[in-house]
Formats: sequence, structure tokens, C-alpha cells
Amino acid sequence: NPVLGSGSSMGGLGKFAFTLRANGADIVVPDLTVDANNHVAASRTGLIPAPLIEGAIGLFKGLPNGMFSLDLLGAAQLVPNEKLVSDIRVDPGAPRVGPISLGIGYGGRLGLLGGHGPLPGVSVSVMHRSVPQVGFGDVAAGDDIAADVNLAATNVRVVATKRLADLTLSAGAGWSKYTSKAAATFRDPTTSTPQTINI
Repeated sequence: NPVLGSGSSMGGLGKFAFTLRANGADIVVPDLTVDANNHVAASRTGLIPAPLIEGAIGLFKGLPNGMFSLDLLGAAQLVPNEKLVSDIRVDPGAPRVGPISLGIGYGGRLGLLGGHGPLPGVSVSVMHRSVPQVGFGDVAAGDDIAADVNLAATNVRVVATKRLADLTLSAGAGWSKYTSKAAATFRDPTTSTPQTINI
């Protein structure tokens, strides 16, 4: 669900909802040197906080039954950077708030039913999210390996919600597509020449 606890649309201008998710990222940073057997060990692992703020703002309340109402969706996720983990780097051109790097998401939600009477509220949402390029290592500075990777996702969700007294029930289905680009550089153990693989 793009906004927790909100399965149907906001219901028009002036209405909004914001949620905070307490996420964590399991960071594994490899040792930047290769041993005699060409193995790379992990030099640091740990759980790093990566909270996510999401929101919905009503744009159009739709027809009287809530059909065709429209919301604007947005999200901002903290991305662990060199301020939190000294061995990694984040694209300096990535969105930041002070020292915090951000992954940004945006999209929209269309209300199909407003949840009036016996019918549930039903909505369809589309979100595009991206995480800026994150990397580690610098072969030019003497490390044996280095890598950079980014990630983007497109999420489609269909959610039905029904309020029963003080209880709200939601059910839904979704589809997600993830895309990524990566570049890995290593020092050839035979020639000591840097080699780069783009994926």
C-alpha cells in the first residue's frame, strides 16, 4: 500500500495523509582487497536505519460516489551514505536534506469506489521510486575492487478497504518492476590492470 492505513482516495482538495515506516537496511561492505585465493571477504555488516516517509494529497474528489477521485502520492527514503557508513559513497548529485541522502518516489492514485454504503473503497495506484547510485571502493586509489549500483522500481497496487465500526479492513494485489544498473571494477591479479564490467 503506498500510504499505510489509506486504501481509498483522500476525497478532494485540502485532504492529506502522511505515514512513517521504520525500515532498516542490512549493509554488507566487502573488504577492498583480494586475498591470495582471489576471495573477497566482508569487512563490515550491520543494520542501518532507513526510514521512509510517504504521503497522499487529494487533488480531485471525483463523482458523488467517489469514483474517479485523484490523489498525488510522494515518498522520501533515507539512503545510508558516507555519514553513516564510512566505506560507502552516494552520488553527490542525489537529493539531500543536510547530510542525509534521499531516495525519491512519486505517483498517483485513482479512486474507483469511495466506500459508501455496503461497497468497499477501491483504488489503483502507480508509484515510481528510485534510489541514487551507491558505491564502494576506488581502484585508482589502490583498492583491488570497486562497484557502483542504482535501483529504480515501478509499483502498481489495487487496494479495497472497508471500515467496520472502529476496524478498517484492507486487501489488495500488486505488481512491481525493478531495474538497476551496476558497474564493477577490479584489478586484474595477473596484469594489475583495472577491468570494468557494466551490468
